[in-house]
Amino acid sequence: AGSTDDFTVVLDAKPGSNVVINVSSGDTGEATVNVASLTFTAANWSIPQTITVTGTDDSDFDGSQTTTITLSIDAGSSDDDFDALSDQSVSVTTTDDDAAQISVDDPTVSEGDAGSTTLSFTVSLNSASPGTVTVDVETSDGSATAGSDYTALSSTTLTFSAGETSKTVDVTLTGDEVVELDETITLTLSNNTGASLISDNEGTGTITNDDQTSVEVFSTTSIDEEVGTVDVVLTLNGAVQGGLSVDLSNNGGLATVGDDYESFDGTTVSFNGDAGETKILTIVILDDEIVEATESIEIVMSNLQSSVSSSDIDILSGGRVAIRNTDEAQLSIGDKTVNEGDGTINFTVTLDKDVDGGFSVDINTFDETALVSDDDYTSIINKTLTFNGNAGETQGFTLDITSDAKVESDETLSVRFESSQPNTVNSNFVSGVNAIVTIVNDDSASITVGDVDFDEEDGVASVELTLDNEVDGGFQVKVSTVDGSATLADDDYELNESNVAFDGTPGEKKTFEVQINSDSKVESDETIVITLSDLVLYAITSDDIDISDEGSVTINNNDKAIITIADRTLEENDGPVTVFVELDNEVDGGFTIDVSTVDGTATTSDSDYTSVSSYTLTFEGTEGESKSFEISFVPDSKLEADETLTVAMSNLVPVTVNSADIDITDGATVTIANDDTASVTIADVDGNEDDGAITLTATLDNQVDGGFTVDVSTVDGTATTADSDYTAVTSRTLTFTGTAGETQTFTVTPTADAVAEGTEKLTVSMSNLAGTSLGVDVSDQATVTIIGDDDGTAPVFENSTPSTRDIGGTDFTLDIDLDEAATAYYVVLTDGATAPTSAEVKAGTGSGGAAAVTSDSFDFFTGTYSNDLGVSGLSSETDYDVYVVGEDIAGNLMTNPTLVEITTPDVTSPTVTNVTSSTANGSYKVGDDINIQVVFSEVVILSDFTQLQIQLETGASDYYVAAVSGSGTNTINFTHIVQAGSEASDLDYKDTNSLDLSLSATLQDAAGNDAVLTLPTPGTANSLGSNKNIIIDTTAPNAPSVTSISNDTGVNGTDGKTNDNTITISGTLPESNVSIEVFVDGVSAGQAVVGLSEFTFDYTGTELEDGEYEITAKATDVAGNTGALSSVFN
Repeated sequence: AGSTDDFTVVLDAKPGSNVVINVSSGDTGEATVNVASLTFTAANWSIPQTITVTGTDDSDFDGSQTTTITLSIDAGSSDDDFDALSDQSVSVTTTDDDAAQISVDDPTVSEGDAGSTTLSFTVSLNSASPGTVTVDVETSDGSATAGSDYTALSSTTLTFSAGETSKTVDVTLTGDEVVELDETITLTLSNNTGASLISDNEGTGTITNDDQTSVEVFSTTSIDEEVGTVDVVLTLNGAVQGGLSVDLSNNGGLATVGDDYESFDGTTVSFNGDAGETKILTIVILDDEIVEATESIEIVMSNLQSSVSSSDIDILSGGRVAIRNTDEAQLSIGDKTVNEGDGTINFTVTLDKDVDGGFSVDINTFDETALVSDDDYTSIINKTLTFNGNAGETQGFTLDITSDAKVESDETLSVRFESSQPNTVNSNFVSGVNAIVTIVNDDSASITVGDVDFDEEDGVASVELTLDNEVDGGFQVKVSTVDGSATLADDDYELNESNVAFDGTPGEKKTFEVQINSDSKVESDETIVITLSDLVLYAITSDDIDISDEGSVTINNNDKAIITIADRTLEENDGPVTVFVELDNEVDGGFTIDVSTVDGTATTSDSDYTSVSSYTLTFEGTEGESKSFEISFVPDSKLEADETLTVAMSNLVPVTVNSADIDITDGATVTIANDDTASVTIADVDGNEDDGAITLTATLDNQVDGGFTVDVSTVDGTATTADSDYTAVTSRTLTFTGTAGETQTFTVTPTADAVAEGTEKLTVSMSNLAGTSLGVDVSDQATVTIIGDDDGTAPVFENSTPSTRDIGGTDFTLDIDLDEAATAYYVVLTDGATAPTSAEVKAGTGSGGAAAVTSDSFDFFTGTYSNDLGVSGLSSETDYDVYVVGEDIAGNLMTNPTLVEITTPDVTSPTVTNVTSSTANGSYKVGDDINIQVVFSEVVILSDFTQLQIQLETGASDYYVAAVSGSGTNTINFTHIVQAGSEASDLDYKDTNSLDLSLSATLQDAAGNDAVLTLPTPGTANSLGSNKNIIIDTTAPNAPSVTSISNDTGVNGTDGKTNDNTITISGTLPESNVSIEVFVDGVSAGQAVVGLSEFTFDYTGTELEDGEYEITAKATDVAGNTGALSSVFN
């Protein structure tokens, strides 16, 4: 069947009934259709229907043909409306695919040994073509290989003219002498044109082989049997394609398989096929350990295998290997080591290999360090031993050893073979290994080290060393002191390492001395270990002297320590009291001890103190060490006698020493000193003379232990008994039980009269304190004022009052004395205010009712009519006018107020407002000056610059810097010289208390106010660290590394060799932010260009002469610290 193609048919209008379209081919010999008719309905009229046209396959050579496909309405079966439609046609072209057939033949030819030969292929058409036909031909490898077997033909076009049916293709073959199989070349046809087709597209050309060769084994090879292997060479004389193999066999010869060599029978040797190729047969030669004659092996080849014809390869045998005997037999005795007391020693002589025919040999002994003359052993002379010659055969003999009691070195003698006499073989094949007999000394000796007990203050301890047995020739041994519990570090003894010499006689004794150091430390008995080492024997060599013993020197402690407690006295309100417990002598390891209080006259039941019970103190054990604890007093206000309690020690627990060596019997007395006071005061009183008795009250301010009595009496003042102003009181006794706040009363009776005498006074005093030994203060006196009934006179200021004193910044004291009972009034006005009237002062205002700064009043009704008034609420550094008036109890007001002028002083202390530095921000090194300024709120005056210091935070050591200038200004200046070891990432002072003024100096303002030395908190606003960024760096940077030069043209690019006289130097930095100075032969070449972690120095501007140069560098940090030179790069 031919190929197909499709076309579609569709109606352009909907039919009322079915429409049938007949389909027919105009030439079914060229093309056919797949349907005879198509039917369209009212449902599918608009859906295309497909017609498939198929070309008709034939063998006619007629070219391309056109066929018409006709579509017509079947009028009898279709809607009448479609009957009138004309027929439709489709033109179909069929392409003729018939052609002439092209084929190629399969030729054969011999290759030849050299030069070239032609292989001819014939390409044919099975019939002549009416037109031109072409086809491409090209060779390709079959089993033959292009280039070596033939010359390849690339794609070539053959052209057949009309009527032509045959063409020849020649391929040139290359001749060789390789034995090979017949080989093939393929000629391929392709890309035909014209009326043709390729029926046979490949032709095979055969090249037949015409070469021959041979394999042979070369002749005799000799080998010693002990060598182990021998290589035999097999040679292929000519090339064989694909290679070949032959089998080898061992056939004949005197050598025996399995005894003299390993069989290679059946070994296959393969050749690749190259002319002159050799292969090696390795034969394993067996060393049979038998002394024998030379033997041979025969080598035979067979069973040739090859991909080529075996008739073309000849295999030639005839190789031989001769095995030479190299065995030797050896006699051995073996060294022996025996104790000298073992007596007769048996020896066995062993033959290691077979010796053909047997042999005999003589034995002799010879002195080494053992001597026959010293009777160490009995000699053997020419003792003959006969052997049959069997491997492993043995013969024996004996040797007599002489025993003695001497401690001596191990000694030796030799046993030797002489005069071997083989029966059939060369005597050189039999030899003997001589033996050494060692006679071991079996005597021993030991040194013992004595133990010593020794008191530490006795000086030198002697240790006895004893040798128990004789040692030949004597010896020396090192004797050493070694720390036990006694140590050199603690200076318990002196190191001694001494060599002690012994003559070697049994029972010999030697003495070794140890210097013991005395101290005052209380410690446990301690030991020193005495050891032996480094034994040196004078005449012998021996391990039989035992120096493993150790001795000990025990240092007996005889020191004592005493713990004392100091008595203490302290006033009861100053408690708690600190009690000190002191150790007088060092105590090794320390200890603990408990302290407790014990009641004396002071008792815990009376709440005099708080008891301490078994309070533990821990001592490290240092001489003079002091520990403390506190006893709390219970303060009271009672006036009483001093009281005591005691402190005792107990429960001593030493860490390492004996508790008997520590004395804890001491105790302490703690005295609670009474610091309370009590006084009796009598209040001033006044009364009208007509009102009868005036009562006075005596008051005890504080408790008095046990109570007391005191007498009171009157003393005339302006009121007198002579003038009958009052009735006297004489030594009237008041009794106090001692209660705090207790009062006793008594009366003084004035005398009523009609005399206008004003106010009069008398005094009441106390005396005759009794009933107690305590210091009750009864010095107070009372003033009794007797007020007259008739008085029209205003009071008068006395004693230069009113006056002021103790004027402070905001207050002062106003002193007033009046001549009678009265009320005093005052107002404080600003300086220069209009003077007020007495009534305005009494009202507490200024003139015209103006407001006063402050005002007050005070009653003077009893006593001496004098008092001091505290006035406050003022401003500092201000002038004020103070007006004062008095008015007696009768209403008599002073006519005019009295003026007192005051000025309040400056009482504000200077404070620190800022700390800064005039030194620029940056890094500073050792020796640099840093100027620091402390700024105050006002001008200050410093009495001594050396006594005002500021402490800076400078790392491990915080330095104090003294003031240098600034007194009389508000800024004090300090200069810090940077010291070695100082470091600061942002310099500041240590803390807010870092400004220190000694007690002997003053820092004040003009008014004498002491400056407040508190500094701003470091790092906060107005601090040095906040204001400045000053870095102290006193550490020099490490050395940089010079790593390379460019161009380095040496062997490996890093060996510092260059043929460039203008170099660039490179290296690595020790740290960031440093400058690098480069040196050539120790002379500065300049500053390098610095990066983040490396530096470069361009030396290209200067041409160096040929030679060797040492290149170094050193780093300088931003503070100016310069480090060491780098390692030399050369």
